[in-house]
Amino acid sequence: MRDAGRNNVRTRFEYLALGVALLGGLARGDEPPLRYGLRVGDWLTYERRALVVSLADRQQRWETFDRIQVRCLTEREGDLLVLLDSTRLVSGQAGPLRGLLVYLDSRGQRRWPPGMKTRIGPLETLLDVVPPLRPAAEPRATWRGPPDVYGRRWRCTRIGADERRRGTIKCEYEVEDPTGVSEIMGQTHSGRFWLDPEGQVVTRIEARVVDEQSAQQTDVVTTLRQRARLDEGWCSRRTTETPRYLCVLQSEDRLRDELVRQSERAEQVFRGLERVWSAFRADLEPNANSPFAALGQTRRQALPHEEVALRAQARYAAYWLGRVAQAWSLQDVAGQSCNSEALRGKVTIEYLWSSESVWGLRGLQVLRRLQDELAGAAVNVVALNLDQDSLRGQRAAKRCGYGLTVVLAGPLQSIEAPPEYPVLRVLDSTGVVRRVVLGWRWSYADVVKPMLAER
Repeated sequence: MRDAGRNNVRTRFEYLALGVALLGGLARGDEPPLRYGLRVGDWLTYERRALVVSLADRQQRWETFDRIQVRCLTEREGDLLVLLDSTRLVSGQAGPLRGLLVYLDSRGQRRWPPGMKTRIGPLETLLDVVPPLRPAAEPRATWRGPPDVYGRRWRCTRIGADERRRGTIKCEYEVEDPTGVSEIMGQTHSGRFWLDPEGQVVTRIEARVVDEQSAQQTDVVTTLRQRARLDEGWCSRRTTETPRYLCVLQSEDRLRDELVRQSERAEQVFRGLERVWSAFRADLEPNANSPFAALGQTRRQALPHEEVALRAQARYAAYWLGRVAQAWSLQDVAGQSCNSEALRGKVTIEYLWSSESVWGLRGLQVLRRLQDELAGAAVNVVALNLDQDSLRGQRAAKRCGYGLTVVLAGPLQSIEAPPEYPVLRVLDSTGVVRRVVLGWRWSYADVVKPMLAER
């Protein structure tokens, strides 16, 4: 009897220990993992409301309303091909449709189709409706999503079931930027989202974005309004149209590059841009209610408004191509004297940037990746910071330009006067400019490597 009593006590303690362990495991994030339950044919509609206020006086500046649609077209290699698009609602009327294509897995990890990465910029907020969920190998209640195109990561924490919102799972998040760009630009982004564990979709997102450079704060609420199904035939037709749409995007990119390389062909290039989008629209099945037709029309209508900027890019490139690059004798970020003549004898990549341009700052990460790819090659890589405020330039260089040779080149700003940042120039061994690229790109390897192969 005494032994039996001891066994009962021990059993009770074992159950108690097991219960404590289970509770501890839940607190550490051992809850059932969150997943997206999206399937081919799913069609989600969200309403996004953004209120912008001044940081100086807290007065409202403006308010915007957008309709965001998520349409799952097909499945490939275990991922869903998803079309995310949005249109701004003004006085009840829908504006131009803008969108992007992305492959998503059940945890929200992304794969990008060809030609999409360079077009994410103004559309990146669309991705907020599919935040990264906890990876399978991450056991804790707090996790970090994979880096996005710009190197930022969502740091998320699972809070638990929110009975006020019908038992949906609440998570809080903060966007971290190890590249330092957000810190230099004075930008922060944080918020919370709720995921329906049964429907396995995000039902609500609340976000706050602070931008000190523009002295404004944006509070955003995005709410799921409808979940419906798309006809199988409709999805099949859109899947067939997808490669054609991506092909036209890449054709537009090639024509833009041609405009910079051969500015004397500007008129032919502009006609070509109009022609590829007109042909794409004409090639689609009439009256098929295709969102790609609307996206193509938006691009076609935008071209005349972009022409001034494109011509400025072409003029800048035409001035420098075939000309010896501006000589300089300056200091690098460490205070050491350096000059352009010391770089002669090798191919040299000059990257012109400013800390006031978010794209110039983001391009430093791309330049660093290029430098790694070219390790061992006979090539110089130098980043010329054109900030007039040398202290600001130095701070940005130390935070974002690590691993690169950064030269404080503010005195060159009035000479260079680029129409936009960043600018990448490839100089031959004599210092003559052979290639010019304006604007942010995911990679510059396709510009530089062919020139190295010619040597």
